[in-house]
Amino acid sequence: MITQKWVSKIVNITDWRSYYSQAKAYCYLDKTDKGVRVGFVTADDTGWGCEPLTDEEMRRVDIYRQANRVYPLPMGSVEI
Repeated sequence: MITQKWVSKIVNITDWRSYYSQAKAYCYLDKTDKGVRVGFVTADDTGWGCEPLTDEEMRRVDIYRQANRVYPLPMGSVEI
């Protein structure tokens, strides 16, 4: 069975501007001294330097994805 893992990752500012900010699947969380922290869902334990989302980050990602109609949602179900 594949499970959803909601994670965050820090990406450098160049990658943020050229890719992550253009893809609605990635939610801006904050800026750090190392780059930009983004939140997203993955289907496996990738080991890409990802960390689980905090409760507050999960709420922010959920609001962002609802506003942009991006599914799945971390805190809700999809109704068809």
